Amino acid sequence: MTQTEDLFSVGVDHHHAGRLNEAEKFYLAVLKVDPGHVGALSNLGRIARARGDVAGALRYYRAACSGEAAPAEVFFNLANTLRDTGDAAGAIREYERALRMNPSLAPARSALEKFRPGGQTSEERTRLAERKLNEGDGDAAVALLRQIVQENPEDATALQNLGYLFRSTGHYRAALNCYDKASRLSDDLMIRVEMANCMVNIGAFDRARGELEKLIVTPQGRRAATSSYLMSLLYDPAVSARFICDEHVRLTKEWTSRDAPEYAHNANDRLRVGYLTADFFGSHPVSQFLAPVLRAHADPAFGVDSFAYIAKPRADDTARRMSALVAERMIDAMNDEAAAQLIRSDNLDLLVDLSGHTSGRRLSLLGLRPAPVQACFIGYPSTTGFGAVDWLIGDWRLFPDGAEQFYPEKLARLPDAFLAFEPPPAMPAPPPTRAEGPVTFGSLNHLPKLNADVVRVWAEILNGAPGSRLFLQCAAFAESETCEDVRRSFGAHGIAKERLTLSPPQPFHEAMKRYNEIDIALDPFPYNGGTTTAHALWMGVPVISLTGDYFCRRMGESLLHAAGGQAHITKDESDYVRVAVDLAADIEGGRDVRGARLAANRAAPLFDTAKYARDLAAIYKQLVS
Repeated sequence: MTQTEDLFSVGVDHHHAGRLNEAEKFYLAVLKVDPGHVGALSNLGRIARARGDVAGALRYYRAACSGEAAPAEVFFNLANTLRDTGDAAGAIREYERALRMNPSLAPARSALEKFRPGGQTSEERTRLAERKLNEGDGDAAVALLRQIVQENPEDATALQNLGYLFRSTGHYRAALNCYDKASRLSDDLMIRVEMANCMVNIGAFDRARGELEKLIVTPQGRRAATSSYLMSLLYDPAVSARFICDEHVRLTKEWTSRDAPEYAHNANDRLRVGYLTADFFGSHPVSQFLAPVLRAHADPAFGVDSFAYIAKPRADDTARRMSALVAERMIDAMNDEAAAQLIRSDNLDLLVDLSGHTSGRRLSLLGLRPAPVQACFIGYPSTTGFGAVDWLIGDWRLFPDGAEQFYPEKLARLPDAFLAFEPPPAMPAPPPTRAEGPVTFGSLNHLPKLNADVVRVWAEILNGAPGSRLFLQCAAFAESETCEDVRRSFGAHGIAKERLTLSPPQPFHEAMKRYNEIDIALDPFPYNGGTTTAHALWMGVPVISLTGDYFCRRMGESLLHAAGGQAHITKDESDYVRVAVDLAADIEGGRDVRGARLAANRAAPLFDTAKYARDLAAIYKQLVS
């Protein structure tokens, strides 16, 4: 046990024996070592409430609830205390939050029914809105959540839920407005984190980083904001690979990280591999890339038994397809300790985290060492910095010789690209020839990747290829204000708005058809596309990429090399512009670029998922040997 665990355990023993003064001393000692310890904060709240110190109880419970690992019961205790003070709205909010985390928490549901007998609770309507959103009926979802906000304009949780829905549909400015209102009603640090995330998504990097840097100064702020801050670094052209690495290490160093247990490989010689993920749904890249691997590894000849620990369950078609490929366990309502215990019960050889610091992450769970060997793969294009991650899986182009200096994890290198692509069921067939009309450049990448340097260089390409056009599609173009900002940015470099097509998000199968309109895909930099590059190449569209010095800055090189597109890997901005302009001229001159790309795909390792599954199984076996 660690020092913190020893102190906490002694405090709990005193607490159970009714020695509140002694228990309090040990809990306070825990907080000196770990100021955000959820258990100590929660139990100090219980002691304060037992003494009649309601203000103290509220202070401790709120501090406990701000931690990422806070279980539903802590929110329930906070709700009970708020109820006792007469704060009905606050009590309802926390009861509903407790039920959102653990729907089977019967005392919370009973308490809530006393406030709202006979009617549908706002929590139930919120779940209905989420279901409507997952079914594609965003208008109905918005209507339900707007109704809840209108009924409870001072309910910060209702505003947060509406903000989440707006963010999910690319309406980041509307989401930011909701979160801003919620921040005036609640001191929940996650509201400020979500505000910063929205700022990132509309390209307001300076504002976002300023907010996140303020948050990570305090222990509680770091718990809430660390992953969002680290993710924001990947988009910033001004930061070095060294800085990215050092910040990831610095901000995860204080996370709990136990020593690896002693390990003996399973006696039957089959490899038991678990995947920790929040992304087995919709058109998420992780589900696209893992589906063919899981399907292949289900063949007994591979000797691999696969398990998935789902941090964010969904009920859509993708989630159902994934559940048919792997043994799933739902951990969304579990705290880290409970989830780790469940994972240990499966006696894994290897646990592979697929989220890193992205949305829905449960990376901190790895610190409890539920598996003897732990790795990060696909979902996060960087080091995690976390000492509990033993391996980072990539390839030789992501991690060339000497790359070890930027990654505290050990590096496992696949022989081809770090991923392979097999079109999911909704993927349209690529057209054999290009559409008539002017040469069209395009990108379906996330707006934060389109920084000022990218806009300047893409404008230079358009100026070098007179008559060409640029097609851009991303979630943020759901809002007209964002579109106008982008048009102004290109206009500052002499590009008339008529040469730009800015498309709002579309369902996956419709979005993929837009590649029929694109002749040349432009890869952003320094944060390259990954999934978008695989999609473009599969659809017969060549991709121009500028390579860099770090994982997220070398994905284009990795994928293009595995697709036989080495001629389109560039080393600097002038080379990038030259290759793009020359290729546009070739297309105008009648060269069948699309046909050549489709022909190359047939023998490209990037699309050989059978070989990729074999290579990955071999890597897994090396990691645990």
